[in-house]
Amino acid sequence: MTIPPASVRLFRLAVHLWLIVFLVVRIPVGAYLWVDPVSPTLPGNGFFSWATDAFDTWLPGEAVYVAVPLLLALAVRNLFRPARWYVGLPVWVLYTGLMHRAWLAGSGGQQLMGILLFWSIFIDERSLGPGSSFRHASSVLGVWAVRLQLLLVYAAAAAHKATGTAWWDGTAVGIVATDATYHLGGLAHLPWLCRAITWLLFAFMALFPVAVWWRPARRIALAAGLVFHTATAVFLDIPEMGTAFLVAYALWLDADEAAHFLRPFAQLRTVMK
Repeated sequence: MTIPPASVRLFRLAVHLWLIVFLVVRIPVGAYLWVDPVSPTLPGNGFFSWATDAFDTWLPGEAVYVAVPLLLALAVRNLFRPARWYVGLPVWVLYTGLMHRAWLAGSGGQQLMGILLFWSIFIDERSLGPGSSFRHASSVLGVWAVRLQLLLVYAAAAAHKATGTAWWDGTAVGIVATDATYHLGGLAHLPWLCRAITWLLFAFMALFPVAVWWRPARRIALAAGLVFHTATAVFLDIPEMGTAFLVAYALWLDADEAAHFLRPFAQLRTVMK
């Protein structure tokens, strides 16, 4: 499967738009999340512990007042300027540090975005033409790492759900619908619909890693994922999770599909010139 530069460009735009919205929405409560978090700071571990411990080792909590505007400025810069690894690296380090300071308020979507930002360091759409340079190789590696990460998430989710009984007997969505935390109360009174949605979601997660390798099936899988993740963002109140998955979808789009989504941004840039 080829790597269209347009899909890479769309991916980079989507990643940084997600990051900008994420930061802007959380700035009003930033003191509780990052400066003096209500939960203990999660210590880093493993190879990347130097990044996860960033704010506790070489930055005091008050430095967040500088780090957050800097991260926001770098994200805005990456909307309009070509990719540079030395810009992508501090973006990932700063974001990861913030995420781990507010780990109790985090979600799988924030963790997925941390992975996407890491691999974005290696990706430069300008190097994806013919050639065998180091930058070309690193971009191919980054793109495929993101693609396969998405497939791994779905495969792992389906495998985990298969170990229980609620997804096989169709009651999983019905159980969620009875939880007052979410906005699905009416659905709980339609058990047949709950069963149908449960089995459809199970099939979607299990088949997505296979369907994406053929264009007609890929379009159906991506469309189904768009509906699913939009619904989770709206009804389960986890917008950062649903939109993070949709950001990763960009790298599975064909050139013409990516160009379609890029058109509004290109028109905006023309207006701003």
